[in-house]
Amino acid sequence: NRQAKADYAIDQLQIRQTELTNQKDANQVQVEVQNYVIGLRQARARYQAADRNRVLQQQLLRAEQEKLALGTSTSSNVVQLQRDFVNAQSTEISAEASYIEMRIALNNALGRTLPANHVTIAEARSGVVSRPSSLPAQLPAPQ
Repeated sequence: NRQAKADYAIDQLQIRQTELTNQKDANQVQVEVQNYVIGLRQARARYQAADRNRVLQQQLLRAEQEKLALGTSTSSNVVQLQRDFVNAQSTEISAEASYIEMRIALNNALGRTLPANHVTIAEARSGVVSRPSSLPAQLPAPQ
């Protein structure tokens, strides 16, 4: 009877240890998802700010080009605003890439990668997709 009680106690400890491990894993997933949600919101805000900045830089460049055409500005001012506009475009592209990466990471953490990309398990298994690709038929050759 002592052996049975000892085995029972060991089994109870193992069950409790498994429950604790499962709870720890669930908590870790919850924290990870919350971090991705916060990161996604921040990345979206950065992208929106970069987009507004690019639009502003574009408006400033157009205004300066008009001033140059009227003779009230210099070509160096236009060149400087062109540089600022290109930098704003670059920042916008970088912010958009970060936003997309965070969205992909969140979908991955939530297990929504296939549905987010409109792929079914049957299509993945068969290798045949029921809709046309959104990628260009032929990628441009590097220059």
